[in-house]
Amino acid sequence: MALLDSIKGLLGGKGGGGNTAILGQLSGMLTGKSGDGQGLNRLVERFQSAGLGDKVASWVGQGENEKLSPDEVEQAIGSDRIDEMSKETGQPAAAVKSDLAGAIPNLVSKLTPDGKMPDPSALLGMVKGLDLGKLLGR
Repeated sequence: MALLDSIKGLLGGKGGGGNTAILGQLSGMLTGKSGDGQGLNRLVERFQSAGLGDKVASWVGQGENEKLSPDEVEQAIGSDRIDEMSKETGQPAAAVKSDLAGAIPNLVSKLTPDGKMPDPSALLGMVKGLDLGKLLGR
């Protein structure tokens, strides 16, 4: 639960109701299908494929992270997935997109501290013991 608690901190400490499902979704996005460790790679690829490669490079690279807009989240993840998350969480799609837009750049940045994508097995170890809230000073 440390990862979910950390992600909750990224979302402004919201933890009740619908945000629990968003936290679970973010955790799944990071660890990948069946915990294969490829989640971060897939997430980054989705944003790159959506034409947001420069933003992704800022998150993975050293330096300031470029912000992500809610519409860009929908562009990369897809409206169907956003709608599904909205139904799961009971939150409006706009709130889901906003929460993800705020969290994804920071999550990617903190999981790529050396400016490069971690090995999938290393990622699983990082995510398992990571307290993102502490890393982000929350």
